[in-house]
Amino acid sequence: MRPQGTYTRLLVAAMTSLLLTSCTAYDNKNRIAAAVLSTPDGQLDEVTLTAALNARFAQGAKPDGLAKFVTAQDGRCSVLDDGEMSCTLLESGSFCVASKIGLIAKVNQDGTIRSINAKRYLVGC
Repeated sequence: MRPQGTYTRLLVAAMTSLLLTSCTAYDNKNRIAAAVLSTPDGQLDEVTLTAALNARFAQGAKPDGLAKFVTAQDGRCSVLDDGEMSCTLLESGSFCVASKIGLIAKVNQDGTIRSINAKRYLVGC
């Protein structure tokens, strides 16, 4: 006969093993977002990005929400002479070349967003 403590240790070891193998944590949000916003060749899909931004900052939204979003991504926004808002996000870069995303938010007379358009462009020295 085995002592009672041996069974307890075996049970604890079995339960620990079961918990460690069955409780796998994962977070695929970034992979999913990147896949949705990319073309099959891995480039940023401007049409999808434009649609996503127009859904997130729908017609009638205040432009400061878009500006806060851009600033949180280390981007910059400015108001143009015609009242539109122009924003720039740095997508990627290396020595002497950068891929940027330009956003133009058309603004209604009441100061709310009418539409947003996203375009990707390259800058080099």
